[in-house]
Amino acid sequence: MEKGINNYKWSKGENMIIKATNFRTYASCSTSLKHPVIDEIENSITIPVSSNIPIECTLNYLDAISKSSYNLSRFSFYGIFNGGNTAPSSTEEMAIFVGKNIITWDEEEFGFTYTNNDHTLKAYTQGKDEFGQKFFNYVVIESNIDNNEHLFSAKVRQNSPNIIDFYIDNILKGTINSNITVSYSNINYYFVGTTHRNFK
Repeated sequence: MEKGINNYKWSKGENMIIKATNFRTYASCSTSLKHPVIDEIENSITIPVSSNIPIECTLNYLDAISKSSYNLSRFSFYGIFNGGNTAPSSTEEMAIFVGKNIITWDEEEFGFTYTNNDHTLKAYTQGKDEFGQKFFNYVVIESNIDNNEHLFSAKVRQNSPNIIDFYIDNILKGTINSNITVSYSNINYYFVGTTHRNFK
């Protein structure tokens, strides 16, 4: 992201703000030319599009992940998605989301993902069904999002915890009704921002 992820917010009753200093940053390639930047003064995080150098890395991830998990049913953040124009496929993307498992990445998640090749912003949910099989659902919420800062929000419905509504600037943009056996409500989630490129 050219500017960054601003003011991650989450709510359980009252709004609270996670400071940018409560995130750790990672780069999957040890010789990566780019790295996420935490700005303590602006309380923001900038995650650049991953470099296509070094090519010895088949995957190049740049991440900012919260140091702690937080029990929540909704979250919001101010941010800009600006991914450039050179990505060869939809596997090169940015994502901002909350996730239960940051080791295997195969449990409950929900948030926003932006594909760099076509500038499409999607809302998505992930989880496991009653048989333990992973599923992934998404809906396109903007086909060509601009490069301006917006307020992005995702809220689990109180009486239907398998349904999540997604908003941009407090305007409902999409809803995902996931597997009926899944509940996204009041789970301990980590906040994650990432950009990645695939060199396979």
